[in-house]
Amino acid sequence: MIKNTLIITASACILTACAATSTTPKTTSPTDEPYVPENKVSAAMLEAARDSEKTGDSAQALMLYQKVYLKEPDNPHLALLYASSLRQTGHLNDAKTILTPFAAAEDADANIISEFALIHLMQGDNEIAEGLALSLLDKNDKRVKALQVLGISLSAQGRHEEAVETFLQALTLEELSNKDKSALWNNLALVYLSKGQKDEAETAIKKALPGTLYYSEILNNQKLIKNIHTNVDNTGYVIPDDLPETTPPVPALKGERSGVPYPSQIVPVPHKRPGNRLPNE
Repeated sequence: MIKNTLIITASACILTACAATSTTPKTTSPTDEPYVPENKVSAAMLEAARDSEKTGDSAQALMLYQKVYLKEPDNPHLALLYASSLRQTGHLNDAKTILTPFAAAEDADANIISEFALIHLMQGDNEIAEGLALSLLDKNDKRVKALQVLGISLSAQGRHEEAVETFLQALTLEELSNKDKSALWNNLALVYLSKGQKDEAETAIKKALPGTLYYSEILNNQKLIKNIHTNVDNTGYVIPDDLPETTPPVPALKGERSGVPYPSQIVPVPHKRPGNRLPNE
């Protein structure tokens, strides 16, 4: 089985949000600007969590996001930030548990749906991820991330031609960042490789390299494509690139045993309720 790296990007303010300096409550979605709670202590903890993410201390960030979330478990902004941190540190079941009641709401926000789709994708629930991505596209929302999730889910189901068309469609979007472009060209190259189209794969992977934040992963894939002479086993893909090599435990609250995963021994999971939509200004 050949190991290669599929890359999926997510909105910077979900995964590595810029530090916030104001304590004024914000009502915009986390993908528009960093969410700042009204509580000054919570606001300071969120800023510290984002700083920890920037320095690569995912375990510290996770602990801080958890503490802030537990103060307001009905807050969709905080649930999204915490679930995303859980996903990035490999705690997929916990991330899904946190987001499920919010994603199930009739007015669920697109940011929550896109994160929910990514969690399902990483768990191998490709058909569910595909459906969630299509629902976002139907609403014409979060198109870049939706198309990335859709393309990977299609490829994982062996529907490589559809995956190629999806990635090519995403590359035409005006809102693409350089990070998005690198990820899309990389993923397109790997789908071409799965189809046995080595020349197309080499062309695509070269377009992924300039200015990329994923230089080492893409360079490894480029070497793989150059040297490969056999068909690629699609089950060897790794999704996405932000999983650490080792998974830190979910931090326990004071008095709990270290490493006990949330939520079973900490607080009840919030139930489905109206008003889970992230308001827009």
